[in-house]
Amino acid sequence: MLLALVAGCAPTETYTVSLKNQTPRPITAVITKDGPPFERAWASPEDVAADRISPDEVSGLQVIPEGKTGTNAGLSGHFDKGTHAVLRVYDGKMLPSEMLRTQPGRSRVDTILHPGENRFVARETADGLVVEPAAPKAP
Repeated sequence: MLLALVAGCAPTETYTVSLKNQTPRPITAVITKDGPPFERAWASPEDVAADRISPDEVSGLQVIPEGKTGTNAGLSGHFDKGTHAVLRVYDGKMLPSEMLRTQPGRSRVDTILHPGENRFVARETADGLVVEPAAPKAP
């Protein structure tokens, strides 16, 4: 009951995220939050590794093959003040346990999302993985 009250006080936001993989190998994308309240659909790799939730229950976890676009549309959640939706992109096909060992840097990029539509492109550079906003859609 307390969880319902806490979640009920936090504003609800909805996100759509698309990510085109322009690297020469698969990438792993995770949509999570950087704060409370906990919600199963927004669980992080840390939550999966701690057995709080199974990977099948995480809405924002997917492997995107090279040259393909992954999309997660209409993911809604509750966000306490100061909590953000975050897109984590990992270089390669990774299990949650492998993701835990990968900090932001050459092989992991974390990007804060805004409510509504978010479109990105993942590329490989000499400095490692890069995730950039995609060009706006043509009218």
